[in-house]
Amino acid sequence: IRRQRQMCIRDRGKVVWNYAEDRLQILFDQIPDADMRTALKRHAFKWSPRNQAWQRQLTRNAESAARQVLKTDL
Repeated sequence: IRRQRQMCIRDRGKVVWNYAEDRLQILFDQIPDADMRTALKRHAFKWSPRNQAWQRQLTRNAESAARQVLKTDL
């Protein structure tokens, strides 16, 4: 059983496919700026204080949204 997969994002943090929680999570090394937080919210990512991550349900649409927000390939 795969529990999670990770990918670093340009020295800013990482993207985690958390299969156990059924969440795509974006963890930043530092607090993202206001524009990034707005983009995350616009793409349905929610802040999880418990996980200290921006996350949404793990779907193909979530992966597409993460690519758009982060402007990178996953």
